[in-house]
Amino acid sequence: MNRNNIYLRLSSFMILTAIMACALPGQKAQPVPTSTFDPVMATSIVGTVQASTRLTEQSYTPTPIPTETLIPTPVISSYGTSLTKRDDGSALFTDHRAGIQILFPANWLAMRVGEPEYYQAWEKEGAQNPNLLDAITSIQNLDLNTFRITAYDIHPEHVLYDNIPKINIVFLQGDSRTLKKVDYDERTRTSILKDYKSLPSEFKQTSTDLEILIISHQWQSTATANQPYIGYYKGIVFKVPDGTMFIDLFIPLDQKEPLELELDQIVDSVTLLNP
Repeated sequence: MNRNNIYLRLSSFMILTAIMACALPGQKAQPVPTSTFDPVMATSIVGTVQASTRLTEQSYTPTPIPTETLIPTPVISSYGTSLTKRDDGSALFTDHRAGIQILFPANWLAMRVGEPEYYQAWEKEGAQNPNLLDAITSIQNLDLNTFRITAYDIHPEHVLYDNIPKINIVFLQGDSRTLKKVDYDERTRTSILKDYKSLPSEFKQTSTDLEILIISHQWQSTATANQPYIGYYKGIVFKVPDGTMFIDLFIPLDQKEPLELELDQIVDSVTLLNP
């Protein structure tokens, strides 16, 4: 089997895995959770000029020393990633192995499996939303060397057919294919999904001059409430020094227009650390 066929099969497996995780939630499995500075007050200074000078006491209050607002240093995981939550609710994801940064808006709950934010989402948002808990459960066995981070759109109005919009950030380390070859592989692959249809692809540059390939598919899907709907996938593909990155969006086709705008915002935030 040649190298291109291997990548083709891996790409098909990743998209199918993510689609099935989106449409068919897995079983719930409980994960295993894991100076004060007191300023010194100065006393009065006593000076003796003449023997007859009375001793006086003077109090002195020092000017407070300005302090800097410290930004916590992100902890890099054993897989070479870090995630920093910002004051506005957005989350900055850094993939040190791939050499990129991506900013997720506040309504996207971003998490790396096995890291603190994953268990926090399980215990907090997941406990209040059964659909989200199912979604979180379904990704717990993903290969983190490839599936770097997953984000869910938790805006209440964006949940349709019991489906929570999802984005996967996928890194194919060592993938030497060009974007044109990736495009060819995606358009010629087969799928077991019902009524699967590959839609026209597009090459373009982002507002930050990042060259990307846009690929999309649709298929017949069924939500947990047994309501049939058309599933929709849109992938943004770009090259990094040691491989290929995918930003994969999974939603019902009904949500295409509004959520593609949010996807564009996320894609425009991509920064290459070593361009």
